Amino acid sequence: MSASLQPSSPITASTFDIEGTWRLLAVEAWVDGQLADPHLNGVQPNGLIHYLSGQRMAVLIAHDGRALLSGDRYRSPQAELAQAAATFTAYAGCYTREGAKLVHHLQVSSFENDVGSDYVRYIELEGDCMWLVSPKAVVQGKERWVRLKWTRVLTSDA
Repeated sequence: MSASLQPSSPITASTFDIEGTWRLLAVEAWVDGQLADPHLNGVQPNGLIHYLSGQRMAVLIAHDGRALLSGDRYRSPQAELAQAAATFTAYAGCYTREGAKLVHHLQVSSFENDVGSDYVRYIELEGDCMWLVSPKAVVQGKERWVRLKWTRVLTSDA
């Protein structure tokens, strides 16, 4: 079931309700104002983000085309396990919101060094979809950021 972001009165990225479950549609990389990679995590990345009551959140993101392990997760070769880890991101914690600015406060993460840190995102709306946009950062003299496109699959009322 998909809930539309188009209610009877106009909404903005600063005012609409994000609670519910969202499915990942795309991940894009931008460099110096130009779309550098429209498929940063593959053509069909897989992911869910949950915004729950009490300002709790959790996200899971898997790259498209992830290889199966040759064995189970305990007996597969280290190289396969490393590739599986490099193509999967998961974290959870609380979130705060100030208008279109959303901050994920990490309490657990697949990247242990990020526990206790904050991921800042900016909300942009496009039809029934929500983009979460990372802050711009200068890397090797170029301004870079990432955009993740999500579609709502469940509202918090469902």
